[in-house]
Amino acid sequence: MSLNALLQGDLLKQGDKGPIKSWKRRFFVLKKGESVLHYYDGAKETGTIDLDLVTDIEIEFGEHFQFKIVSPSRTYYLRAQDDAQRSYWVDGLSKFLWPVEETVGQAVTGALGKIKKTAAKAKKAITGSVDDGFDGVSAKDKARMIAEAERAEALREEEKNQRAEAAALKKQAKDAKKTADQARSTEASLTAKAERREVKADKLKEKRKN
Repeated sequence: MSLNALLQGDLLKQGDKGPIKSWKRRFFVLKKGESVLHYYDGAKETGTIDLDLVTDIEIEFGEHFQFKIVSPSRTYYLRAQDDAQRSYWVDGLSKFLWPVEETVGQAVTGALGKIKKTAAKAKKAITGSVDDGFDGVSAKDKARMIAEAERAEALREEEKNQRAEAAALKKQAKDAKKTADQARSTEASLTAKAERREVKADKLKEKRKN
């Protein structure tokens, strides 16, 4: 394995042109520091898969050790030479995309970031301002991705507001507790003074009688 590669190896890839989908051998490489899966025919790069847009990686059960990489623009069908090689790719890509050590908060933040990035690309694709890698994605799907991103952003803002309100309420509770502690201390002090006054009054009363 190349020192610059996280994953690499030969796979059969199903074509997406024509009524009959042929299978061709391609060399796949996921390079360090990138989120793009490159594939080659010999020395020539014939395509890429943007892993930031991948929504799922699924094993296809059958005799060909097949699996698929799902993205909004296309589903890539791939075949390994055996079960071990298929596990190598499925597990490796899954760990790269969804690290198990992520906390829930980090996972949510990462998911929102991917959605926002997808929406940004979709917006650019709709306006036609850049070549954003969304070839073949319908305007309806792009609009749906934008709506999902805007909804996610609205939820994030609502979460932010709720956390701010919770922090303010916690501060109020802390201040109230402090005030209550001070009130209890003042109450105890005044009660003690009152008791001393009553004792003194009783002594004066006894003295008056004598």
